[in-house]
Amino acid sequence: QNPANSPDFQPTTEETPESEKVQYYYPINQYNERISIRSFAKSVQAGDEKSLDCGSVFSGFHTADDLEVFPDELNLEVRVFAIARGLVKKVETVNGYGGLIVISHDLNGQKVTAYYGHVDLKAAAVSPDQAVKAGDPLANLGDHCSSETAKERKHLHFGLHKADEIDFRGYVSNQTELSQWLNPKIILEDLKAKEPESE
Repeated sequence: QNPANSPDFQPTTEETPESEKVQYYYPINQYNERISIRSFAKSVQAGDEKSLDCGSVFSGFHTADDLEVFPDELNLEVRVFAIARGLVKKVETVNGYGGLIVISHDLNGQKVTAYYGHVDLKAAAVSPDQAVKAGDPLANLGDHCSSETAKERKHLHFGLHKADEIDFRGYVSNQTELSQWLNPKIILEDLKAKEPESE
């Protein structure tokens, strides 16, 4: 007799608790809608910045996605979140970024180093060697055209480097060097990243 036909049969379903399932989040809400000036691999030439309010002259292939603020957020605090569990490697001011948080993540078995750039370190919720969970708040974006953003516009520079060592370059000179970086938009989509939960 098939035990499944018994009226007392209770199928065993061992589901992993929601809190223990591997989860991924976008580093900022409405990620795709915010990519309007520089996306991953975009070729930037000196002089392209003339239409922007502030910023340095850069050239090369962009190693990250730039996530812009919406007009009504220019004077508001905009939170940045950890995309996955990981270990904080750097929380410091870096030339070209202002405030920068670097985190080592394991993305579905792939080790990457993530760069969360142009953040206000005074509002940083993490410190070096600290473990973070997916969706943990990290910091707020730095103020527009301030030292917090290295005099850049208010936005999040979000990059994913394949190697475990730290590489601060926001631009590289050729496609071979760019191949050491991942397209963050595609990676997050493949991981089915969720919108972060604002506090």
